Amino acid sequence: MQIQLNQKDQGVEQTGTVEFIPGNPTKEPESPAPINKSTITLLDNTGNPVETVTVTKDGKEIGVYSLVKDGNGVPTGEVEIHTNR
Repeated sequence: MQIQLNQKDQGVEQTGTVEFIPGNPTKEPESPAPINKSTITLLDNTGNPVETVTVTKDGKEIGVYSLVKDGNGVPTGEVEIHTNR
């Protein structure tokens, strides 16, 4: 699974669309496989579903990932990334 982000905008809130690219990631990727975006769930480090995931590096919080949901609370297939850099 991958989320395409703009590297030059680190430290700025970004939104990316979740895609699953099958195959070997070191080779030319194939087309994204279809996903039911309304079923996307973030998992914490123990595998439990959560609304947000805190990302750490060397013990320091560097960002938070959150699912974007529509007005009915259904995931849209996008993830917001808030970085602390």
